[in-house]
Formats: sequence, structure tokens, C-alpha cells
Amino acid sequence: MRFIMIAAALLAALGCYAQSPLKPADLVAQASVSTSFIRYEPFRAVRTKRAEGSAAGLRPADVQWLEADMERLSQLQMEKPSAIRLALPGIAGRSGIALLLVEVAPALPGFVPRRASDGRPLPRSASGAHYQGTVEGVPGSLAAVSVVEGEIMGLISWPGGGNWVLGRRPNARQAAGGGGHVLYKDTGLLREIPFLCATSDEGDDYVAEQLAPQLEGRTEAPCVGVYLEVDYDIVQEKGGAEPALDFVTALFNQVAVLYANEGVQLRLSEVLLWDGISPYGGTNSFHLLSQFVAERSSFNGDLAHLLSYQASGGVAYLSGLCRATGPQHGFSSISTGFAEVPAYSYSVMVIAHELGHQLGSRHTHACVWNGDNTAIDDCAGVTEGSCPSPGIPQDGGTIMSYCHIREVGIDFTKGFGPQPGNVIRYEIAEAACLQACADTVLAGQDTCAGLPLRLELMTDQYALETQWAIRDTAGEALYQGGPYAGQPNELIVASFCLPQGCYTFEVSDSYGDGICCDFGEGYYLLQDTSGAVLATGGAFGQGDTTLFCLPPADTVSTDTLRCTAVDFSAEGLFSFGGPQDQGQAGFFADGEVLYLHGNAWKAIRLPYTVTPQTVLEFDFGSTQEGEIHGIGFDENETITASRTFRLFGVQSWGISDFANYEGGATWQHYTIPVGAYYTGGFQYLFFTADHDRFPQNGNSYFRNIRIHEGGGCGQSLATGGRLPTGPKQAEASRKGIRVFPNPAQGWVTVALEGAAEGERPQVSLFSASGQFLYGVRPRWSEGQWEARVDAGPLPGGLYYIRAHTATGSWAAPFAKAP
Repeated sequence: MRFIMIAAALLAALGCYAQSPLKPADLVAQASVSTSFIRYEPFRAVRTKRAEGSAAGLRPADVQWLEADMERLSQLQMEKPSAIRLALPGIAGRSGIALLLVEVAPALPGFVPRRASDGRPLPRSASGAHYQGTVEGVPGSLAAVSVVEGEIMGLISWPGGGNWVLGRRPNARQAAGGGGHVLYKDTGLLREIPFLCATSDEGDDYVAEQLAPQLEGRTEAPCVGVYLEVDYDIVQEKGGAEPALDFVTALFNQVAVLYANEGVQLRLSEVLLWDGISPYGGTNSFHLLSQFVAERSSFNGDLAHLLSYQASGGVAYLSGLCRATGPQHGFSSISTGFAEVPAYSYSVMVIAHELGHQLGSRHTHACVWNGDNTAIDDCAGVTEGSCPSPGIPQDGGTIMSYCHIREVGIDFTKGFGPQPGNVIRYEIAEAACLQACADTVLAGQDTCAGLPLRLELMTDQYALETQWAIRDTAGEALYQGGPYAGQPNELIVASFCLPQGCYTFEVSDSYGDGICCDFGEGYYLLQDTSGAVLATGGAFGQGDTTLFCLPPADTVSTDTLRCTAVDFSAEGLFSFGGPQDQGQAGFFADGEVLYLHGNAWKAIRLPYTVTPQTVLEFDFGSTQEGEIHGIGFDENETITASRTFRLFGVQSWGISDFANYEGGATWQHYTIPVGAYYTGGFQYLFFTADHDRFPQNGNSYFRNIRIHEGGGCGQSLATGGRLPTGPKQAEASRKGIRVFPNPAQGWVTVALEGAAEGERPQVSLFSASGQFLYGVRPRWSEGQWEARVDAGPLPGGLYYIRAHTATGSWAAPFAKAP
């Protein structure tokens, strides 16, 4: 009788589950009402050797090699339109397809990524844009695309058409142009990568309510916050914490679109990236999961998940949501890919599969389905529970199956299938601890009547001593927390909403020794959703108080009056952008004026948190137009269009809203509201006179640089006038690197000219993509510093060498001959 009731429910109510407005097709339909889809065509098809792709099990008919227009890609990355129509060259016998995509937010409001080395927030990259949508004109299709530094990562699937992966070729950075991408069908590749899930299907039988569609639910769809940890091997392979963050966020966007198509909202609550050796190691996935559970007993999220290249496959606990009866942890061993193609869809499949276990679903070959404890399919080759084999679905399997090892593959448009999907939706509907999601679509909608803020408080060993409060100007406590009995050395996270105005944040320790550093590494961090830091600290006595204002405020905070002036005579100028910097720099007027020429990218180290109110003021001039004359903030040493304010030049690269220099070799004053374009923590202020085409004679002059928070600097400076010319013009810096022989096959000599004996430079070797390879200790010889680099073991291609001293750094490229 039980089987009959469930079967009847499945037949009668199939499709009755309330459609989520966040399904890809609904996103596109909703956006089409009020938004124009901006057209982008960044790719062109290229021919390549027929043998390419064979190592990954790809047939020539299932792969399209692409070359991206990097300027067009940078434009898309910089502009981040809310809706785009992304054209792709012909695949699978089609003349070409177009994706209709709507920008989404993969993370919860207040999301903060952090490095494991110190637990502090990682400067958030504003370069990535994430989209979900459909293939134009193809019902039932889905797509997820992310635009990150130098790459478009995507997953595309349509009924009967298979799953297609879009991404940069692993060796693209070393190739001419650097825009090599590939679009391929993943069926053959998934069979090449072994995947076995170690999750046990043992447990209580599903009840009828779990297997049947959810006819009623909450008025607001709940949101599942996922805490991710990223192992050191991934961070190392990607070249650092920030590119690894871009990578895993883009992967998560592809996982999230599969769940969104099921009416389930997944969002990142926190990402911890291991930038040093992690405590996780081994070849057994369950062993790694056990280490993860032991290391991360508490976390910021509803589910915790570890990503690593170690072991293979994955494993997760079936303990579900909001339960104290077992760990809510999972582990996925993702793929590094092949030499020719990335393996994003494999990694997406593994993560989606293991998260499905964490949300209560078992394998489709387990004998737990259909109301009579039978299996849905037998793609694994054996059923779990000794029930009869139901065979292999000829139209493709679902996410909780093993059909990827079969010719039929997994069809992402089928999602989890009716019964596993119902189990997941039931688990979420019954989870009382979940909160409603803020709108995933970035369409200007805001569920917060004021400004959303996020507080993180890491307690020390004596959490009972710690309290905090946010007070208005009348001294009334609007939000408060603590003391935290029984929560030593734990991360407390609070989110709240405040209207515009000024406030004080207070934190106190009743014993009088703060929360750092005698009895733990406690700290507090108050941020807005842009990542701007409003209050932070930890080492105090009885208490700490910080005044902050949320814009536009009725009164001016002390921070608004803060002004940072750049003194070039006191700052160490260094080479910026790796091999992009081929020019020279100099100073005159006692260091008040910076002069760049000859295809130069330079920077000073200037840690600064750019808030929505941050303003950059300066004077600029030029006597010779080059390609890009500009200025901007950056968190790394890689040039980025979306960080560069272009002032002058023939090339339309960068933010062009201020490209209005009139020429004439005169000073022109600029006031740029940086916070209106990007926010977050930055390490460098950079300058450019980019001109890499003959005759490479463009130049830039900068002076009177001031950074403030909207209140000005209260100081009048000279404006206008002619630029310095003639014999008193500053000489270019005489320091530089000589690399010989170049190209090289064996040993390379690096001579640092102009560095004094007492400066003791450090010499490092980097790949063309900017990845650190190793360092070399130079020696003082015949009046200059020299180092020897063994290029013999290196693959053929472009590299660059950087020398660094206390006063700056210099870089030079060299080629390793094949």
C-alpha cells in the first residue's frame, strides 16, 4: 500500500512544486521584462591540431578551440552588465549559439574570504562577475558563466545536447595573445577521470513525505549557506589565494545553477583558503573528511565542505541540516584537468553530488527509492542493498548517479531527478534554522531598508568576559552581543541593517586584557557588504570604541576628514605588472612630481581600504600621447582593466569615464570617486604610461596626489601651469636588470645595475602568468649584484625575473628556448 500511495503522489503531483523565481529560465524571463541584454562576442573559432584533446578523451566533433579578444574580455569584466547575450562559435553542428545570462551573487551578504595563515580577511576581488541563464531559444537549457581575470569559465547544458565546458586552456597564458579558450562536450572526459563516492547509503528508510513533491513551503525560500575550505594544493596550483578564490567561486556558481534549477538556493557563507601547508593529507577521501571534521568543529554556515586535489572522488555525512546528531561536513577531490583542457564539469559534478548527500540524498543505485526500497538506476554496475537491477537510463543519468562512467553520461538538465530532488527539498523545508535568502539576482533590489553590515568576533579562551554593542548618537544600543559562555576560541558572526547616520561600535573585556593576544588570537571585524572595514581590532584593555558613519550621513565622521597625501620622495617606487613594465620612471621638484615614459607601469606600496566614499585627487599631464595613461588601486601586481582609470591615450582600455585630458603639455586636475567604481582592501597605488608599440615614447606626469573619504583635504594646492621641460627634467631611474643570454637554454646571468652593495636585493623567477617559481640568492661581484638562474629544466616559453630591494623592485623578461 505504501508503494501505491507514493507512486500516485509522484504521478499526480509531478511538477506541482512551486517554481522558484531563481531558476535559470525564470531569471531570464524576469530580466527580459525590464532589462536589455547587452551583446558580447569575445571569441573567434581557431583551428588546431586534430590530435589535441585526444588525451582527455575528446572527439574532434565535441570540441571547439577558441581565441578570446582580451580587450573585449577586459571590457566585459570591467563593465559587469546586469544582463548579457554571450555569443559562442558553432558547436555540435550548430552555426553558433548565444547564452542569455543574468548577473547573480554566489555569496551571502557580508561574505568575507580569508587566508588560513592569519585568519584575517582576504582583500575581496571586485573583478569577477557571475551569471546564470539559458541557451537562447532552447527550452530546458541552463548555463552558468563567470568572468574572472583573463578567463571566461562556464557550464552549458541542454536536453539531448550534453554538457559543455567553457574555459581557458591551461597553457593559454604562455601562448601568444594569452586568450586561448576551449569549448567541449564532457562525456568522454568524465569517463577518463575515476570517481568513486565513499558515502554509505545505510540509514532509515525514506518516508512518503520525503519522496513526494513539496506542495507547500515557506513564503520566502530558505537559503543554504555553504562554508568552503580550499586546500593548499589548489591555492598553490592557481598561483595564490586570490586566483584560487576566483576559481572556486566560479565553480560554486556552476554548482549553484544546478541547484537553482531544482528550486534550491545555495550561497557561499565563507571561504577559507590555505595559503600554507594545511592539516589535511592522505590518499583516502574518508581520512581527509575525518581530518576536516576534527579541524573544523564549528564553522560559519549551514554545511561545511573541503576541496582538495588529494585523494579521489568524495565523501560526505548524511546528517542533513540543523541537526546536532552528526557532522555536517563533506569532502570533494576536484580535478586539475588535462594539459589541453580544464575539467570544470567534473569538479562541479563531484561537489554537487557530495552536497546532495549532505542535504539528505543517497545514490540512485541504492535500494531506498520508489516506496518499495528499489533502485532508480544501475549505472554503478551494482545496486546498494541487493535489490534487482533497474538497468541504465538511455537518456542520461542524474547528479546522484554513477552514469558518468557509462556512455549515456549525466545530463545536468535532468538535475537530481524527481525523487532525490524531492528529498533535498524536503530536507530544506524542514530545516528550521535556515534563513531566507536575500535576492540572488543583482537587479538593484535590496531586502535591507538601510545598509547591511556584518560583524565577525573571534573570542579568546575567556569568552565569558567579552561583550559588544552598536550605539546610535544618543547612546542607545541598537545591537549587542555577549557575554559568550561556553564559546572559547569561536567565531561569532552577526548580520544587521542600519540606516544612514553615524554610530559607535563598542567592545569590552571585563577582565581588562582584551581578546588578543595573551589567551588566544581573538579579533573583531565590522564591515559593510563592499568589504570596507568600519572597525577592527583585538589588542585592547578594558574596551575599544570606534566611530563610523554610513553614507550619506547627516554628520561627518572623523574618518571623512582623513586625508592621505602621497610623497614620492618618501615612497619606494617599483615595477608593476610583471613583463608589462618596460619603461622608466623618475622624480623631480624634490620628489613632488612623478615622471613615466617608455611603456612604464610603476606602483607604490599604499595599503588602503577603498570605501564607497573614497575619492582620489591629483594633477596629471603629458607631452606625448601613448596608448594608456592612467592610475588606480590594486590588491596584486597584475594589471587589470577594471582597476585602471584611463586619463589619456589612443587605446580604449580601462575605465574611460575620465579620459578627457586635453593635451598641450599642461597640468589638469582630476577628482575621481573611486568608491563608485570599486571597493575593498588594496595594497598598491599604480601609475602607467603604457605604449608598447613603436616608437614607445608616451609619457605621464603625476603630482599632488590626495586620497580622502569625501571631506577633502582642507589644503589648497597649486593647479594648472606648464609641465616641466628642458634640461632640468628628471632623469629616469638608473636601476635596472640585465639578463643574458636571452633567449637561453642553460644558465642565465642576472645583473642588477645601480643597486648599492648594502641594499642586498632578492631575485625571484616567475612564470609568464605571474606564478612564483623559486628565489635565487645574488652575490656582490665587481661592483654590482649578480645572480645565476638555471633555465635548463624549464619548459620552453616566456618567464620574467624580478629583483627586489628595500627601495623598489625591477623586472625583466627572458625566453627559454625549446
